[in-house]
Amino acid sequence: MSTGQQTLTNTQRHVSTSTGEEPASGPVTGHPYAQKPLPGAPAAVEASFYAQYPWCLNAFPTIREVVRYLSEELDKLDRVQEGWQQSEVTTNIFLLSCAIMDAVDDYLVGNRYDFSKISQLLPLARPAVQAVEKLLDAAGRLRAAWLFRLHHWRGV
Repeated sequence: MSTGQQTLTNTQRHVSTSTGEEPASGPVTGHPYAQKPLPGAPAAVEASFYAQYPWCLNAFPTIREVVRYLSEELDKLDRVQEGWQQSEVTTNIFLLSCAIMDAVDDYLVGNRYDFSKISQLLPLARPAVQAVEKLLDAAGRLRAAWLFRLHHWRGV
């Protein structure tokens, strides 16, 4: 056994999680590192709690779905036990709220196009590119006017 391995064994003195073997010096009890290995399956309480969240595997929910999930989590906050379950629901509320605000921010920004590289690559196309940019700027101002109330609500 190398010096590094022996030092590691002597300082940690716990069952190896990779091999399941006891340390060379034998088992140590009453030490903070002397713990039982975690069970192979979640506890029944955890399984029933997390079974309520099949939607969490959907990587691309619609805003309507996210709003519905947020509403369900807000309703659940009153009924859930204090402790880790309440912490999980609170975290979900925060994350779902962030997802909604991120979607609103993306919608408010709209689409942006940069044609400067075309002008640099094709100098003869510069007048056409400038015309397209002016048209897009006008469309952007019209869109901003249309979304004024949403901008005002968002505080931007």
